[in-house]
Amino acid sequence: MNKRFPPVPVGGTVPLSPEEMLDDGAREIIARLNAGGYEAYAVGGCVRDRLLGKIPDDYDVATSATPEQTREIFSERYSLPTGLKHGTVTVLVRGKGYEVTSFRTEGEYEDGRRPSSVFFVRDLKEDLRRRDFTVNALAYHPNEGIIDLYEGLSDLKNGIVRAVGEPERRFSEDALRILRAVRFSSVLRFRVEEKTASAAIRMAERLDLVSAERKSVELKKLLLGEGARSALLDFAGVIVRVVPELAPCVGFEQNSRWHRYDVYEHIARSVEACPKDTVLRLTMLLHDVGKPSRYSEKDGQGHFYGHEAVSARLAKNALERLKIDNKTKNTVVKLISLHGRPFPVKEYKLKKLLAETGREDALRLLDVAFADNAAQGTEPAAREREKIDGAKERILGLLRSGEPYEISMLKVSGEDLSVLGFRGKEIGEELCRLLDACMRGELKNERETLLARAAERGGERRS
Repeated sequence: MNKRFPPVPVGGTVPLSPEEMLDDGAREIIARLNAGGYEAYAVGGCVRDRLLGKIPDDYDVATSATPEQTREIFSERYSLPTGLKHGTVTVLVRGKGYEVTSFRTEGEYEDGRRPSSVFFVRDLKEDLRRRDFTVNALAYHPNEGIIDLYEGLSDLKNGIVRAVGEPERRFSEDALRILRAVRFSSVLRFRVEEKTASAAIRMAERLDLVSAERKSVELKKLLLGEGARSALLDFAGVIVRVVPELAPCVGFEQNSRWHRYDVYEHIARSVEACPKDTVLRLTMLLHDVGKPSRYSEKDGQGHFYGHEAVSARLAKNALERLKIDNKTKNTVVKLISLHGRPFPVKEYKLKKLLAETGREDALRLLDVAFADNAAQGTEPAAREREKIDGAKERILGLLRSGEPYEISMLKVSGEDLSVLGFRGKEIGEELCRLLDACMRGELKNERETLLARAAERGGERRS
């Protein structure tokens, strides 16, 4: 028998009236399906998130109606056959799409990725039984409240990720659920229940069956979670199956007065220490993967000379294998290759750094340096943060001043120089000389001043 709970807050003071539990579109879809004689419930992540006081990205509806019956109710104009094979119709309500999926059960998962067959059923209980975790197997109806068959409400209150039924069966059906368990522990800051955690680690090799694209989506979400450090440390065996470049880092002691933690724990802590940005967190995940291969000792202290270049190469391989987009990949690789550089003190060299990296990546490098330092956990490292803070203030000051560090910031253009008689590559060369003079403080970035210097040099060139 279904367990039905009245609307109650979970983990906070979230009012769960129908108006606040569901948005207008989800309520309208449920009401119209009910009026047509079918059962319909909000299910999965939208229910979980509302119970946790979050606004869902989208609302999913499960129904006893078949896809064809759903399309009859909402007409072909307002329903799109986006996943008929899996029983899903996208219903449009005032321009917003809602996935409406028929109650279903599934055949055997022969490849560890997708069911061999899908069967539509009339019972919500059968539909919820196939779901991955108890906190995602909750349903909600405006008149019935919360429908909970697998103690999902209790796990939600207690902050637990638990597989529905036997975890081995859930992970055998779809191996991506192994990584999803770790992702939910990070994003929700929940503890993975012991049997579920043990099965995830034991069955991690099944992730090899999952496409790179699906794994990269979960990995990026995991890294952005508030509990990313704990998830990375508790499930290192799962993570290294997705990113094998990290495997040598696990337990690799650094033997350095600058570092308290082994390489992998330092990496996990650095991920937590940087802003929640995909580029930055991927950078921190991979910034030291080259360290084990560059280890050496001198006077009893561990050193990793040249690890930045090795880390950048390994990171490039990992990101390409995970099908990370080129813009993200190239930025991450650049940041990793530069992350070991000390920030310059002199203004001219700071401008050169801005010219080399651009404004956005120079600021990212500061975030990388801070996170790297904060994850070292030693007193000498803590003192270094003053230098990082000082570099940040100087760079921000330069950016506020508007002083040029790129040719595009000069008050003259290539067209101006062509009027003075410069041709072809001479124009670019002269612009570089003018920029360098401005960066050194030898010239002011004023149009007349720059034109005068260029004209003077042009005269020398022609004489």
